[in-house]
Amino acid sequence: VLLSLSSARHPATMRLIAVSMLVAGIIGMHHKLAQLRPRPAQVWPGLLPLIPTPPHPSFPSNHATQATCTAEMLLLALGEGTALKPYLDELAQRIAINRERAGVHFASDTRAGARLGREVAKALAAAPGIAELIEASAAELERTKPVTTP
Repeated sequence: VLLSLSSARHPATMRLIAVSMLVAGIIGMHHKLAQLRPRPAQVWPGLLPLIPTPPHPSFPSNHATQATCTAEMLLLALGEGTALKPYLDELAQRIAINRERAGVHFASDTRAGARLGREVAKALAAAPGIAELIEASAAELERTKPVTTP
């Protein structure tokens, strides 16, 4: 709802989001498998998470990695100084922290995932073809900006 995106009106933006989520997810999973940190319910068996405990390791939080990477990529498309920055940052943080509240991540998982998400976004922005995708997304977002009345 924040950007009111639709795949019909914002195909490049939707691709940018999909690429961000996929790349960040793969890299996050690579780091999880390198660390093999147990989940909170594995450390404290009496803990009853609000959602099913995922079968893969806890560190880093892939939700934090993906949400942060996606927010960073959208910020590149929206341009320097966009008024939406605090909202995108808050949304990414809320997505990540909710996993802690649900009992499936530690706070350090979230912090590491957000850090990794920022690193992934920097590397992804420099990847071949991504600059063009960011430009196409920027054009879509500029074209569909809501009109504000005084």
